[in-house]
Amino acid sequence: MSSQPLAHYRIKAATHASYNAGLDVFAHWMNEQGRSADSAQSVDEGLRDWAQELFEANFDRTGLQLVTNARCGWIHHNLRLKYDLVESAAALAGWGKLCPSIQRPPIPKLLVYVLTRHFVVQQKPEMAMLVALCFDSFLRISEPLALKVKHVTFTKGDRSGSQAALLLALTKRGMNQSVLVKLPQLNDMLRARVRSLGGDPEAKHFS
Repeated sequence: MSSQPLAHYRIKAATHASYNAGLDVFAHWMNEQGRSADSAQSVDEGLRDWAQELFEANFDRTGLQLVTNARCGWIHHNLRLKYDLVESAAALAGWGKLCPSIQRPPIPKLLVYVLTRHFVVQQKPEMAMLVALCFDSFLRISEPLALKVKHVTFTKGDRSGSQAALLLALTKRGMNQSVLVKLPQLNDMLRARVRSLGGDPEAKHFS
């Protein structure tokens, strides 16, 4: 049996290694600055200032992730710090807003075209729309499968050219997240799908 506390195993080994790497770089920076990490306040202020320095040196999101790893590492080793490292949390949140992550489709665009064409040829338009929707809105397969009529709204009502918005009950970002559908053709297909289901709010788009 391992002698490590159970809380040690709540994160994967690779994540633990990333935290430790961030902690090592942060410790080196603190030593260079002649600063100590003998209190929660000093750690918080150090992380905040380190993040500011890296941001002003034009580091991209790799720098943001490095500071985040160091902060998470401190919290991993002392859970009570979660409620003390507030200034560094605010600094990282600001960095994230200024340098948002870029979402990338899970599969190449050409493969999406091949799959949607295949389903159209097979006379399965719902499956073609499902594939296109996952690609367009970066959805996990479980998210569109749970969509009901009541989860699809249109910015200008049921009119041509109106953009569809999907209300997702649960995502990685939290509860009840709204996602816009970008492709005009897909907006038209969703509008037609809502009409074909007779407006029943509980009817599922894909079964």
